[in-house]
Amino acid sequence: MKKIIIAFSLLISATCSFAQTGWETPTNVSNGQGQEKKALFGNKTAKVIEPKYQKGAVTEENGKVCWVKTFELPGLSASQVYDKTLAAMQKFVKTDKQSEKSAVAVVNKDSKKIGVRLNEKLVFANKALSYDFTEFNYHLLIACSDGKCTVRMTNLSYFYEAGRPSEARYSAEEMISDSVSFNKKGTKYTKGGTKKFREKTIDRKDEVFAWIETELK
Repeated sequence: MKKIIIAFSLLISATCSFAQTGWETPTNVSNGQGQEKKALFGNKTAKVIEPKYQKGAVTEENGKVCWVKTFELPGLSASQVYDKTLAAMQKFVKTDKQSEKSAVAVVNKDSKKIGVRLNEKLVFANKALSYDFTEFNYHLLIACSDGKCTVRMTNLSYFYEAGRPSEARYSAEEMISDSVSFNKKGTKYTKGGTKKFREKTIDRKDEVFAWIETELK
């Protein structure tokens, strides 16, 4: 437990300048995963890339994939925004797509910040003789203030086909970033297996932010 607190605190400090006093860790923290990488796999080149997946759709901070969205909550104090957001996150980690590894990992009531660790499954194909999936891991780092909260979706990674001989671990940077996803002109996907990861991850990001917006309203 102590190691998890230290690791997550360092992560938050490096990513969002969360290094302040007053951090607490709820009891629902689970162990992280190890690191392993294997060769990428082939991918059919798409003839047309939908606008929502095109170059620029995956943003970065300090070289790391990171999406940022601010939700306006007019009329609420920072404390009220924090309480409302924390309640929403405690509900989110219990939604159907989340595994038992998902948790509100750290909170700081003094600075009105919350760190959430998520583990869920992205399914690429589910057919009679083909079940193609990956575990999807990411963090939500949330800063609350008067009338708004800012959510960062960061530290994205994948555990592809966990439990199978073909299992492999990948970071978002090597699977969905603009630099690895497209040809030089940015008009076609590369053949590195990024299409399904990029599109499913962007779709899921949109779902997560939409869920948070609905819940906070």
